[in-house]
Amino acid sequence: MAAGVASALVVRRRIDRLDMVAALKTRSEEMNRRTMIIGGAAAVTLLALLAWAFAPRPLEVEVAEATTGPFETTVDEDARTRLADRYVVSAPLAGRCSE
Repeated sequence: MAAGVASALVVRRRIDRLDMVAALKTRSEEMNRRTMIIGGAAAVTLLALLAWAFAPRPLEVEVAEATTGPFETTVDEDARTRLADRYVVSAPLAGRCSE
């Protein structure tokens, strides 16, 4: 009978150990899921912050109403033209002069 009791205790101990392993696996899976969710949220937040940081900022511009009318502008500056090669540009004209 002592062998039967000892055997029952060993079986009970193994069952308890298996229950504990199953509980630890469940807890480990829950922690892995929680870690994945927190990591995903952190990655999305980081991407959103990077997108905001590198987004182009609006520029201040001058705004005026467009109107029709004469337009005249001049450029009054001294300059020097430097050409490596000079070309003669002309249009060929073939025709008759009549009165």
